[in-house]
Amino acid sequence: MITTDITRDPFTGLPNLFELLESAPLLTYGSPGMVIAADIDHLTNINENYGRQSGDRCIKILADLLRSFIVSCSDTAPATAFRTGGDEFILILPTYDKASAENLANDLRKQFRSIAIKQGVLGAGLHTVTIPYNEKGISAHQLIKAVRLGLSHGNTPNAPTSLPKWADQLIDHMIDRVCETLNLLHYTRFLALHDEISGLPNHRAAEMFIADALQNYHLNKRPFSLLFIDGDNLKQYNNLGYQQGNEMIRNLATVISNSLRQNDLIARWLSGDEFIVVLPNTESSQAYQIGERLRSAVERETRDWIFPVTISVGVANCPESGTTVEMLLAKAESAVTFAKRAGKNQVS
Repeated sequence: MITTDITRDPFTGLPNLFELLESAPLLTYGSPGMVIAADIDHLTNINENYGRQSGDRCIKILADLLRSFIVSCSDTAPATAFRTGGDEFILILPTYDKASAENLANDLRKQFRSIAIKQGVLGAGLHTVTIPYNEKGISAHQLIKAVRLGLSHGNTPNAPTSLPKWADQLIDHMIDRVCETLNLLHYTRFLALHDEISGLPNHRAAEMFIADALQNYHLNKRPFSLLFIDGDNLKQYNNLGYQQGNEMIRNLATVISNSLRQNDLIARWLSGDEFIVVLPNTESSQAYQIGERLRSAVERETRDWIFPVTISVGVANCPESGTTVEMLLAKAESAVTFAKRAGKNQVS
């Protein structure tokens, strides 16, 4: 999966407003349930009196509480939390009734206040509202308007039960425009990170895969390996015509992909018949074996092609070969060059 997800909040790690707009109906249809909307009381004052770090700490406290709750109920009634902006969060609770949601909201307020005090943020509190939905679910439009109304007025006497018509129409219009923009962003992102000929992720995506694996290594000390794959003597397909050459690239990508493990990541590299494979949690000796399996599979599966195909494979490993994208790619490219010079159709 390609990272840098625009639907995830980088500060808390929770899904964001974009994800809510795309998935809220899918999450709620099928059974009645409740929504808890929450924001932090007087966050501006907290930032002014205790510093911005304390305000950020409060946001993290609330996010961690919601995440812990989601984990605790994952086997019963799956819940989903979103950070919809600033200090505002939404918790969707399928199958919950009003009493259960109110009890949970009360627990969240108590736990939040207790943790905030322990971390030196005195006077921090949580404002919550509960919103029901029926078995038909609640659309993103309805949910956002209900949350906005609830957080603005809460349970105050004579609180309005609906937004003014102009505000209702404005929110609908804004949500529609945001959804259209999201669709365009997803499409342009796909174009930017996928290879048109093979249908695989491209070199930009490959570098992102490697960067993610490096981050995982630095955080969790989990090694990983790279395979740099280069086809041998494939120019003969282009001599038949570029359409035949492109078809060969697609077929070769399929053969390699079908020989990988479920969590391995493959991308087409910069040109022609070059591919990069990222092997998570894989030592160099195991990576060599996987490379040999790929080499053997390509040789076997292409025997009946117009021109049988072989590949040369270079192996690099983190941390043995380096701990940066540049070092690992240089090592893998050097290894595949050695394999080519040593006679091709081999793993180095």
